Amino acid sequence: MYILNDVIAVPSLLKPEIHEQAVAVALASPSKRRVGCIILKKRKIIAAACNYDKKTHPIQDRCANDASKIHGVADLAKKQYLHSEILAIIRSRGKGDSIVIARVGGHGGNKLRNSRPCPLCTLFLKQHGICKIHYSTPNGFMYEKW
Repeated sequence: MYILNDVIAVPSLLKPEIHEQAVAVALASPSKRRVGCIILKKRKIIAAACNYDKKTHPIQDRCANDASKIHGVADLAKKQYLHSEILAIIRSRGKGDSIVIARVGGHGGNKLRNSRPCPLCTLFLKQHGICKIHYSTPNGFMYEKW
């Protein structure tokens, strides 16, 4: 357990198969930073997506601009590449209650990396009522409830 910005993170208790599915989606990403996620509703997968550093979406643009204004960080408006979290929520039509995010990479190629949502994805997740967040770290998956 650790505390970050007044939020307590604990090890994720989802079935390992769910974590493995998120990792498989991340491995399918064509981007340098391979991130994938799945949206769950009542612990069942309803959507999946990976990030694309060569694609964008009007919703991604709006999220980046909103986050930039809210956080007062101009660089957030430049995050125009399509984040996996946003694409997965679009694909789920906003019907999920949980998200599992995985990032892989590093010198070994498939090692887990930190995938805690960025400020603009955090904003979008909260706007869509997704408050159960499972994300990879180099030491396994963590869970936060917002």
